[in-house]
Amino acid sequence: MPRRQHGRSSFPFALGAMVLVALVVLVVLFRTPLSGMFWLAAAPVVEWRQSLGATEATALRAQLAEATAALADRDALYREVADLRERLGRTDVPATRILAAVLMRPPWSAYDTLLVDAGSSHGVALGDLVSAGQSGIIGRVSEVYAAQARVELFSAPGVTYQALLNGTVPVAVEGQGGGSMHTDVPAGTIVAVGDTVEFPGLAGGIAAAVSAVDAKMGESFIGIYMTLPANPAELARVEILRQQ
Repeated sequence: MPRRQHGRSSFPFALGAMVLVALVVLVVLFRTPLSGMFWLAAAPVVEWRQSLGATEATALRAQLAEATAALADRDALYREVADLRERLGRTDVPATRILAAVLMRPPWSAYDTLLVDAGSSHGVALGDLVSAGQSGIIGRVSEVYAAQARVELFSAPGVTYQALLNGTVPVAVEGQGGGSMHTDVPAGTIVAVGDTVEFPGLAGGIAAAVSAVDAKMGESFIGIYMTLPANPAELARVEILRQQ
């Protein structure tokens, strides 16, 4: 009797062991197919999430580009407003300056002249000096109308002015057109590209800068070529210095 009872009690243990072994075998045999089926089912979800991330990144890049462009526009507008305030006497610029827009400029206006939108009704008078901003003097008012004026640039062809090279050497400057001028100085005069030319009585205003020096061996004079402190073809605004 004891032996029969022992055999019956060991049967459930053996059955459980056999089931466990069968499960292990199934896991080993079908692990790869099951994992493949799992990733096959999850692939659409992963792809959707990746596409969503790419769309968000594209939108963020577009927003960044728009913000960068807006910032550049704001900076440009800020500089323009600051420049206008300075020219209109909002800082240390004398209030005797009249800001005028350039209506016509070379090459559409002949003989190195400008047509501006300020005239006698704004206080402009014949002979007023004209500046391109700061200390750059570029010409004089040659004709005055009620609401407009014509400016003759110092570079007008055939026009001659007495000037000072580097503030000390007297020279006779002749306009050549196109914003350029010419003069001759005795050989041995110290001069270099970038030197300034000032017209007497302009309160130290720079009228030109040396752009080229033509010094030839054995010649008695040195040819000096100069340009206005601003390109006439690019002028949008000028300042007219009212006579005191």
